[in-house]
Amino acid sequence: MANSTATVTLDMTATIGGSSVTAARKTVAAPYQSVINGDLDIPVGATAGSSFAIPFGTIAKATAARVTNNTSADVILKSSAATVAALAPGGVFMIAGATATGTPGALTALTIEPTTTQAAAETINYWVFGDPT
Repeated sequence: MANSTATVTLDMTATIGGSSVTAARKTVAAPYQSVINGDLDIPVGATAGSSFAIPFGTIAKATAARVTNNTSADVILKSSAATVAALAPGGVFMIAGATATGTPGALTALTIEPTTTQAAAETINYWVFGDPT
């Protein structure tokens, strides 16, 4: 059972039709009991399609995740076998909220696949919040 809350806040500003437009701030609370964060090493020579699992540790169901591509090439982010997003260098993927019970259900795994051969050792930064049950 969750005993803490990660608060994710998103602010967006864009130029539309020559005018600066600010979307309403969106804040989402993600309950969690465990958090795993760090840098996932993508080694030099890793080839396109290689798979690198983002550690979930004891987390069985993620309620929030943030993945940042710190490499110099595009990567593919997958959950199970399904592609979630293509992340350009510096790109960020975030998801937050209570665990869904319907299809496809809880976020239980994330993997990274390089799209080209890695010329240098680089990293993917990750944060995963969730519960062990």
